Amino acid sequence: MPMRSIGPFNGLLPEPTGVLVGYLRDPSTFPYLRYAQIIPAPEVQFMYWLMNFDEPVRVPRENDYVWAYDDYRPTGKDFSVQGEWIETRTNRWDFPYTIGETTLRLWKKAGFNVKQMYDDIRGNQFQVHRAWRAVKTLLAATWPTNNRASNPSALLGQSDPVYFDNSLGNPTTPGGTLDPRFLVIKRTFNAVKRRINLATNGAVRRDQLFAVIPPVVAEAISNTHEIQEALKQSQHAKELTDGFSNANDWNLPETYAGFTLVVEDTPRVKINQKADGTMADITVPSEKDYILDTDSVLFTSRQGKLDGVYGGKNFSTLQLYTHNGEARVEAFSEPKHELVEGHIVAEDKFVTPSMVSGFRLDDVLQS
Repeated sequence: MPMRSIGPFNGLLPEPTGVLVGYLRDPSTFPYLRYAQIIPAPEVQFMYWLMNFDEPVRVPRENDYVWAYDDYRPTGKDFSVQGEWIETRTNRWDFPYTIGETTLRLWKKAGFNVKQMYDDIRGNQFQVHRAWRAVKTLLAATWPTNNRASNPSALLGQSDPVYFDNSLGNPTTPGGTLDPRFLVIKRTFNAVKRRINLATNGAVRRDQLFAVIPPVVAEAISNTHEIQEALKQSQHAKELTDGFSNANDWNLPETYAGFTLVVEDTPRVKINQKADGTMADITVPSEKDYILDTDSVLFTSRQGKLDGVYGGKNFSTLQLYTHNGEARVEAFSEPKHELVEGHIVAEDKFVTPSMVSGFRLDDVLQS
């Protein structure tokens, strides 16, 4: 290293800036918070009553309920409500770390709070873990036969194969015949809405419905003629193209066909840390990809806002039961070993009590 003179130009000692360069997502922006509902459970074990959904609208014959004048009124002895108690329990998760007191002291002199950094990083890993479990719960769920379709053509009852990525905004082909690709996305959303509405006795409204879309699907449908035509005709077209809250920067409208669009763009690194510090290859899905990495669209409903009430009437498709709070940070000092332990702890469980209030649509893309 060449010698330098001490002075104002090239002989200053470096001053710690206290700045760390990294990427941590704002916890409030994780997509699962938009389509799941969080319910505090009073204990580790909890249960809910799963009722026969048909009962509230079961009216087979008009005259079953006639009460003739000068006659005995109906007794109702044959009326009953079928259902079952579903019992489950929360799981406990712990994201730990250990730091030496010497390391903490030396880094503090350089202007860095290592414990806070570890808390933030472990906390972000926990949020990714929870978001991943939300998606896995929906993908692994047993969907009712009428609340799942293998592709858009099967749902629409069309013999011609149609997909989201080739949907058109014009109703006819150049030859003047009706094009089966016309408004495939909108017609599919309408068909999903009809299935959910009928299965839930008309209780679920469009403003309570969410379409959870993988990034690969979001990218594809944002380029379709159908969506481009919809945006051009929208009163918010300028804001959408100029960056006005357009569905998490994926160039999609916030809502379409009555559904709130949620792009599930939570990334996850799938490999352990490498000794040489090499980062995961973002072009290799087995190393780093989004947690919803299929071309399936998951439709869910949510009654009310993010926070639900334990024991209340509820038909939200995906619910997160938490115990002892949503998450907590714990720290312990080990003076004998001059170490500090930190833990990000959570007790929770995702459940899908009402699958008829949602829908799973697979293979929406042609390629």
